[in-house]
Amino acid sequence: MRFPAHMAIRRQFFSTSVKTATCERLLSVLSDYYRQKNINLSSKPSHEISSHVKPINNIPIRSSFSKSRQDKSSHFKDTVSCHASVLNVLTSHGISCHVPKIFISMTKMCGSVRESMLVADISRRFKSQLSPKCYYALLDLLARYDVVVEMKKVYTDMLEKGMVSSRGTYTPNLMIESYCKLGYVVESRQYLCKMIQAGLAPDHVTFTSLILGHCRRHHVDAAFHVFKEMLDHGRCAQCYDKLILEICEVGNLEIAERVLDQMLKEGIIPSDSAFIALVSCCCKLQKYGEAVEIVEDIIRCGHLLPYNYCKIVVYMLYDVGDKRRAGSFIKKLLLSGFYHDELACENWLNLGKSYSFLHLLCFCNIKEETIC
Repeated sequence: MRFPAHMAIRRQFFSTSVKTATCERLLSVLSDYYRQKNINLSSKPSHEISSHVKPINNIPIRSSFSKSRQDKSSHFKDTVSCHASVLNVLTSHGISCHVPKIFISMTKMCGSVRESMLVADISRRFKSQLSPKCYYALLDLLARYDVVVEMKKVYTDMLEKGMVSSRGTYTPNLMIESYCKLGYVVESRQYLCKMIQAGLAPDHVTFTSLILGHCRRHHVDAAFHVFKEMLDHGRCAQCYDKLILEICEVGNLEIAERVLDQMLKEGIIPSDSAFIALVSCCCKLQKYGEAVEIVEDIIRCGHLLPYNYCKIVVYMLYDVGDKRRAGSFIKKLLLSGFYHDELACENWLNLGKSYSFLHLLCFCNIKEETIC
């Protein structure tokens, strides 16, 4: 049976068959390094260690790591693996060190799922020595890579230690967001229930995560139901904009348009970024007719859509054979007051790559009535 790569790295650092010679050699290198740098060793431990480990000396590990990073002749590599090896050797030989500091340093330098899994393993080994800050850093690290299985274990430990509610809604929202990113909406609602039971009220971050989760599952009605619940808890223009941007990134145009309609109904004008995201989403889904309608909303709100986006919509309408709508769209843009100057007209003329398209442009400028 072949094991995953991260399992191999676990066995490498936590196997009981680590050779004593290797450990002694590492201790010798560290001792030589400290003597060369004239580092004073304190006899007082800086942190409580397990009862079966006998403290020998307290090594200022953070400053030592910092010095070894600056020393070009040092063979110590500033990686998660090296930190794990040093931590394993120091604690195995009774050398006291500040585990939380080393652990937090490891969480900051993680650059892959495999390294995050290694740090999660280390957290279980030094569970009794970790501070709340270590757990917060570990949960944030696992959330970065959406490792929800390990996140669930860490969250359970935090719940037992009473650390969940100390950061308000941040921790449960992190769990809900990570599960929703993977489309696990049912599981995310379990953390919503725990959140409410703890006396924490869901906020816009909670509702946004749930809406995006339903969008990823293409549950339009469920997503809109959560959106209505969000409206009952308060309205915020910036939250609307952020929601539209993230829904468009997921690619669910229907929900994004419903949010836009609600904004316009309340008299809230979306930002330029929200409008651009909507038009881009329409083009990606090849719904050019809806893109025209959104541009019309942009014009009515007194906003200006960048010329490149207008050009894409016109090109696509023409390519799919909807020449009449393309002509109507150009006419509305020219009559809007944003594209009537000579530079805009020159840009529109430069659009034409064939005689037929230039003919279409001339036709829409000459016609008095709007072409539908």
